[in-house]
Amino acid sequence: MLPTRKYPAKVILFGEYTVLLGGDILAAPYGEYFSSWQLAENSDQRLLDFVDYLFELDSEALDFKLLLQLHELVLHGWQLKSTITIGAGLGSSGSVVAAIYDVVGKKNMAPDKLRSVFQKMEGYFHGESSGIDPLVSYLDTTLVIQDGNLRVIEDLMLPKFSLYDTGIERNTQSLVSWFKSQLTEHEAFANAIDELKHHNNAIITELLNGEDTTQRTKTISTLQLEILSKLIPAPLRTQWNSTSNTIWKICGAGGGGYFLQFNQV
Repeated sequence: MLPTRKYPAKVILFGEYTVLLGGDILAAPYGEYFSSWQLAENSDQRLLDFVDYLFELDSEALDFKLLLQLHELVLHGWQLKSTITIGAGLGSSGSVVAAIYDVVGKKNMAPDKLRSVFQKMEGYFHGESSGIDPLVSYLDTTLVIQDGNLRVIEDLMLPKFSLYDTGIERNTQSLVSWFKSQLTEHEAFANAIDELKHHNNAIITELLNGEDTTQRTKTISTLQLEILSKLIPAPLRTQWNSTSNTIWKICGAGGGGYFLQFNQV
């Protein structure tokens, strides 16, 4: 019997891009979108291919016998049905990894150990993975990385936010490449990103301390419009500061997919 639970999408609230420079990051589950096991008439070849990949993965955390059983179940029509948009920054592959691990992986592993396993597993989809997306989905709770240390935060009061779907496809790899080239070629850009990193780190600390983060969120939003406007579709740039009760923010890589809207009370 496969698990009946849902494996939620994830949202990076603060720390996107600056995490590449060693900055802090806060990621949270977003339960409105999720993956779950369902029985269908046909087998999912993509899922079978992923399970086959896991047979070759060098990890003591994965049970070979359970992998064989899962392979048979997938052959007989068990699939992961997902409402998570692919390539929109919500961790679609992370939810798949979480769901698979929940069936074939060791239980009660420490979060940092789990993250290492998930890095290897999700590498199938991206070539390189931080392991954060599957970890958020699997644990279904907020994660914070500060000074390189991973923390699981189960009772953190997050600011109210919603997602705005641009409907625009994006290529994360090309956007990250652009970001890295700007850092090396333009000193002013690198200095501005250092300032953004400072505010990202500070707002995570403020959230953990239970402080009001409204003003800091506005500052981050303004900085992103100024220095990362390439990552904001033109129609959104005109709306970015147009409403008093909404603070816009890039979600993940930006460029398309979803954007964050923080709702001021």
